[in-house]
Amino acid sequence: MDLAELGKQLSSRSTVTKTDAVAVLTGLEELITEELLDGKIVKLGVLGSFRISLSSEGKETPDEVTSTAIKNSKVIFRPSTEITYNLGRMRFAKAKDLQANPDEEVVDNFTGGIETSDTPTS
Repeated sequence: MDLAELGKQLSSRSTVTKTDAVAVLTGLEELITEELLDGKIVKLGVLGSFRISLSSEGKETPDEVTSTAIKNSKVIFRPSTEITYNLGRMRFAKAKDLQANPDEEVVDNFTGGIETSDTPTS
């Protein structure tokens, strides 16, 4: 789902127009980027948080540490405990099995993967 689709989905669930929703999301992108570049952690409630991670060459003394020692930077996303919990409750099945039996309940047996309810267990 891209920004335009997010805006469309948000407008269908609220009183804002798609254009307004996209404008807010675009502003959010810019604000998150600015805050991360300022070295801040950005917390987005139940969604989770973003932070910058740096890797560098090891140095013997603090005096040797300079910005040239930094070799890589990346953005780290950490989902909230609520999202992590819900991801653990997800159920999976092969798409072809769901297409053949769209009304079939999917059961997670936690013993080696996800199985459909008519799959024999060992």
